[in-house]
Amino acid sequence: MSEQLTRADLSSMAPEEIQTARRSGRLNALLNRPEATVNDILTLIERDQPPEPADDGAEPADDGQLSRADLADASPADIVKAKAEGRLDALLGRMA
Repeated sequence: MSEQLTRADLSSMAPEEIQTARRSGRLNALLNRPEATVNDILTLIERDQPPEPADDGAEPADDGQLSRADLADASPADIVKAKAEGRLDALLGRMA
């Protein structure tokens, strides 16, 4: 069996690296099933993120960041492009 990855490993990996690791079975122990989807992986990463601030009724700023809902129908190529453009930074907990 291939070396299994940890949550810490995922946080520094590009989406295409995560997909390759998933296909090769290196996420099976972490996700407890071999057929895990990109959304399963995002959910796993998001569990380690601090909660979002409470909604104060103000309109959210359109900073170009994508949400999980935006990614639901995105192709792997679109996800890789969005990550390269920094549009997944908030979702991945990389924004201050």
